[in-house]
Amino acid sequence: MLKKKLWLIFSLALILSLFLVSFAYADRKGNEGNIKAGTGWEQFQQDSLNSGQTESPAPTTNITQGWRRQVQVDNPQAPMAGVNVTPLVAENKVFILDACGGLWAFEAKTGAKIWRTDLSCTGRKFQLATPAYHARKLFVATNDGHVYALEAGNGNIIWDKVIAGKGDQLNTPVKYADGKVYLGSWRNKVYYCLDALSGEILWQRPSTTGGGYYWSGACVAGNYLVFGDESAVLTCVNKDSGELGDEKSLGAIAKEARRIHSSVTCSPQTNRVFFTDEGGHCWAFNCNPQTGQLAYAWHKKIGRVSTSTPAIFKGKIYVGSGTHAFPGNLYCLEEATGKERWKFTPPDDGESSKPGIQSSPSLSLQEGKVYLYFITTYENATAYCLDDNGNKLWSFTGQEAGTSGGYTTSCLAITDGWAYFGNDGGWVYALTGKAAGQPKQPPPPVEAAAVSPPLAFSDLPANHWAREVILEMTTRGIFQGYPDGTCRPDKVVTRAEFASLLLRALKLKEEEKTVAFSDVQPGNWFYRTVATAYHYGLVEGYAAAASFGRQTGK
Repeated sequence: MLKKKLWLIFSLALILSLFLVSFAYADRKGNEGNIKAGTGWEQFQQDSLNSGQTESPAPTTNITQGWRRQVQVDNPQAPMAGVNVTPLVAENKVFILDACGGLWAFEAKTGAKIWRTDLSCTGRKFQLATPAYHARKLFVATNDGHVYALEAGNGNIIWDKVIAGKGDQLNTPVKYADGKVYLGSWRNKVYYCLDALSGEILWQRPSTTGGGYYWSGACVAGNYLVFGDESAVLTCVNKDSGELGDEKSLGAIAKEARRIHSSVTCSPQTNRVFFTDEGGHCWAFNCNPQTGQLAYAWHKKIGRVSTSTPAIFKGKIYVGSGTHAFPGNLYCLEEATGKERWKFTPPDDGESSKPGIQSSPSLSLQEGKVYLYFITTYENATAYCLDDNGNKLWSFTGQEAGTSGGYTTSCLAITDGWAYFGNDGGWVYALTGKAAGQPKQPPPPVEAAAVSPPLAFSDLPANHWAREVILEMTTRGIFQGYPDGTCRPDKVVTRAEFASLLLRALKLKEEEKTVAFSDVQPGNWFYRTVATAYHYGLVEGYAAAASFGRQTGK
């Protein structure tokens, strides 16, 4: 036994050393350099920055309905609330919180129901707080003041914490970061920080402006948490203590500013935060990640009203405007100045409402290009995919169009070649199609059983010198291979891939850390991998280029 363990340690050290010698950071195209595709959609706008980005493929053409399932609604005869949150995708499951407090898990590719857990719900039936997922746990807030942690595998409740009154309404997205859960309440006007392990309240901060928190989710900006309120005030507090860093009143800058009903997005590359107000403006503030000080940068009028959370990528901002009462557009703005680059106007074909865009854009980075996904908010709610020039690639309208159940305030969760959303009729839609540069993958039949991938690789011959070590590393969960069933044993390994191997070998979970390397962007499959490895001192970057991936040969 000792001899076997010594051989294994030597083999692992040998293969890791060989990986290290072969490091080179090549350009990433498609799945190249990606050990495991399909990163999921784990919380509102994907991560603690609210970046809205993923490198996992999403459908760009040949769109089709993969499956459709119904959950609970407020009124089956004339539903006005069914799914009012964004779906989460993790562990090959889609998680949905319905209007009556039911939390559901469906198989991501077939729609087969896995489990359902009924949580608390009082008064008018609706739930507005998008849950969060991390490390096989779901964190869920309900409209009567409860916050839950549940096991993602079976829906069992781990803890249930009452943090507000029955009428206070926890209406912001739940944000997970660094072992903590953040959210705000509307009527009692308090922002909370809970310990993710126990549910203990670590700090709570009553609003000092008189404004409550409705849809106004937080983002993490370095050591700070940034969020807005209904008094049109942007607040920055220490994320660990709740101590105030800074507050800025929008009304002192622009008298026409109104309530902040969007979440805040952070760009760690520029140390700026972005959000919208109900006066129809997109705002940018500089945020010092060490001190929490805020400094006004610019604001831009984008319509009569906006509750859309901006998404940022490579110097561009993507944000929507409008509601079911006011038509809107999807805008592309310059991050530095707010100058409009283009806008997309959806067709106005509603009889009793207007095609506003309350949805926050989701971005899929494929083949070196960015693709935009969002939904219009009216009786004929329609999901769209645009290219980076604002050209429509496809649109999809649900079967409930023209009825009260056809409305939606959901955003699109995109991952692994699929896009998911829900509507007021309580219907959850899963759309699939052809991703950029990939053949179309039709959905499997609902009856198909899930099959675990075999412990074999199509390109690993029996006489390959590293076969035994690769299979041993696979058995131990260190190496996972590629989605096409290959392991590419002679391929040059990137620094990002090696960081992923290190985390698995040391049994470290990816965490919601941030890192400011110029070539490691939110939305990259390896963003959390590199950020976690950097946090634990396992990897370093190159100061001269402020990058992670440059190869020097040293």
